[in-house]
This record gives sequence, structure tokens and C-alpha cells, in this order.
Amino acid sequence: MSFSLISISMGVCGFLCLWGSDLDSVSMGCIIMAIGLAVDFSIHICYRYHRCSESMTAEAKVIETLSIVGYPVLQAGGSTLWAMTTLPFIPAYLVRVFFQTVVLVNIFGLLHALVWLPQFISALDPIERIPRRIKHPHAE
Repeated sequence: MSFSLISISMGVCGFLCLWGSDLDSVSMGCIIMAIGLAVDFSIHICYRYHRCSESMTAEAKVIETLSIVGYPVLQAGGSTLWAMTTLPFIPAYLVRVFFQTVVLVNIFGLLHALVWLPQFISALDPIERIPRRIKHPHAE
């Protein structure tokens, strides 16, 4: 989760610079407010993954997680992006930076929550890393 948050923050800051925004107090305030969206996407995926049955394999947990919360997370990101569609037409610096920040946070947040995070947490799943012991037929 921390890796995802740091990666999203770095991506947003980098793309804001490429998009022509300065990293000033306005953009930093927007980033701090908008990062909550990225945390929200990722935390839904992590929470659902860890609520899966412990007997399930990591692959089955990812499939169940994405089938249950993947579409609602995608809807949340899509509706937020849809709500931002009128902002590019307002000629104010604060609004422009807010629009850019929210769009970037949504894109990076959805990418991390729906693509990278399920792979990352399934690779670190403790059940998948513990070697399964074969019971010896003569053991008691």
C-alpha cells in the first residue's frame, strides 16, 4: 500500500511538471487533497483481498477481489473523471491545476489499484511463499 501511494505521488508530480504546471503551493495543496482518491481505490482492493478465505490461492483471491470490487472502483474513477470534464474550460490557474491533479491521480490510482496492486499483493501472499510439506506415509 505504501509503495503504491509513493508511486502514485511521484507519477502525479512528474506528469504535472511535464503538463506545464509548477510545483507550487497550489499544486501541492491539490496533490494532498487528491491523493485521498488514490488511497481509496487501493485500500478497497487490499481490504477485499485480505478478507478472502485463507485457504484460497493467491490467483483465486485476485480473481475474487477484482470480480467483487474491481468494477465499483472503476466506476468511482470514471465518475470522478466525468465530473471533471467541465473544468478545462474555466480560465483560472487554481482550477486548471486541480483538474490536472485529479485526472492524473485518477489515472494512476486506477492503474495501481486494478493492475499493479493485485499482482504485487498476490506475489507477497504468505500462503504462496510457504512451501507445502508432503506428509511422509510412515510419519505419525
